[in-house]
Amino acid sequence: MIIKDLTINKRYKTIEKIGVGGMGEVWKCSDILLERFVALKFVNEVHSSDDDSIKIFKDEARLGARLIGHPNTVTVLDFGKFSHLKSNSILYYIVMEYIEGICLDKWINKYY
Repeated sequence: MIIKDLTINKRYKTIEKIGVGGMGEVWKCSDILLERFVALKFVNEVHSSDDDSIKIFKDEARLGARLIGHPNTVTVLDFGKFSHLKSNSILYYIVMEYIEGICLDKWINKYY
């Protein structure tokens, strides 16, 4: 799906995959315009063509954007879509603040 060094909409450059879930992947990216790291959550190709999945993903972005400043969540910064030329599909993404640290599942496995 997504590969390292892919530039999304002339703004976000993928650096490394940091997570995988049922609907897609999360990547650490460089925000070229603002010169900072962000996390981009991408919907995979299977869900990108499903209207119900896209509605759920958009709702996730909208609801996440309302939680600005909450200490237990990352801030949603942007939402968009782009044409993935290799797979010839439209992929949707959510841009979130990037926080360096251990993944929740690894933390749970380590301490519980």
